[in-house]
Amino acid sequence: MADPIVIGVQPPASSPSPGGGGTQTTTQAPSTPCPNPGVPVGPGSQGYQLSDMISRVRSIMRDDAGIFITNQDITAWLNEGLLDLAWRTRSVQLYICGTIPAGTWQVTLPPRFQEVSLMRTQLSAQTDPSQPFQPVTFVDDDAWENWQVQQGSPPNVIARIFGPNIEIYPAPLLPTVYDLKYVGQPLALAGPGDQTDLPQELQLKVIRYAMAMGMLKSQQYIAYEMAMQEYNEGLAPVNPQARTMPGPLQIALVAGPFDTPDATHI
Repeated sequence: MADPIVIGVQPPASSPSPGGGGTQTTTQAPSTPCPNPGVPVGPGSQGYQLSDMISRVRSIMRDDAGIFITNQDITAWLNEGLLDLAWRTRSVQLYICGTIPAGTWQVTLPPRFQEVSLMRTQLSAQTDPSQPFQPVTFVDDDAWENWQVQQGSPPNVIARIFGPNIEIYPAPLLPTVYDLKYVGQPLALAGPGDQTDLPQELQLKVIRYAMAMGMLKSQQYIAYEMAMQEYNEGLAPVNPQARTMPGPLQIALVAGPFDTPDATHI
């Protein structure tokens, strides 16, 4: 049985960052369908080296000797800032592709995964090889289980994130190529010459974050508050639910057993 023919589609090269922190760096999908299966492709290392960032923080803190604030402290703060900024700006976009074996409904989450931007499959290649990739719709657990338990036929391929996997339904009858664009964690800094893949214009905010942490450790609380205000300026609030609960989410207050018209709260 021959593998289906797959037509590659180029995703957009860049898009505005929803956090207001500049332009997201995204990656063009290869024109050849999945030339490097299972290998994440991203913007690559760029910007300041770790040693440069440490020097900038020290120049602001006026602690060149590093007696009270160590290089290990600054490195840890820089990596904290990188994680926070990459998540709040969605500015590290990675691309990966592969093949889903016939009858398989789970795809392992790729390295450095934080959130799905776009997943596509070509399940339609089983009947019509000329069709392009089709987007996968992510649904909540209830919708997923309803379709799967009832063995129904959704209008398009659905998926959910469950544990370390992306689960898709229906499972392909033939080996099927997929591609996935996702928000990734930034490359961490460890050695003096290390660079991250967060866009360089956002790395200045990372330095500001590390400086604020240094002020906090030095008990310069007013300076810390001012530095954190500058750091947070223009950034979207953190939404930790988005990583494990893709799709619309609404939270509503539900009356408790004591919430009656004549109840008194103490």
